Amino acid sequence: MKTKTIKLDFSAITNLSEMHEYLKKEFGFPDFYGANVNALIDCWTSLRFPEDGMVEITIEDNEVLLLEIKNLPSKSHIILNHFLIAIQAVNNRYTSKGKLPCIYLNLDG
Repeated sequence: MKTKTIKLDFSAITNLSEMHEYLKKEFGFPDFYGANVNALIDCWTSLRFPEDGMVEITIEDNEVLLLEIKNLPSKSHIILNHFLIAIQAVNNRYTSKGKLPCIYLNLDG
């Protein structure tokens, strides 16, 4: 299994809007990105489907994306929940079709 690593630093993130703007920039989500958990799930689901045009960062079928996270705001439950729920939903979409989960986390970043 191949791994592509992305480093994310949440130290400047204080609310959901900032998180979505940051992730939009880092992953190259389209201009029409809805900045909500469902839009995040949809964009990340396209990590293995570059033809969708939903993310600039893509991975191959036999590859996973390792997110190295620094300063995830553990005291902001809404940011934490949105972020983790999106990752879980995306991975569930893949595993329900017999494919590898596509997003792994390292929270020590």
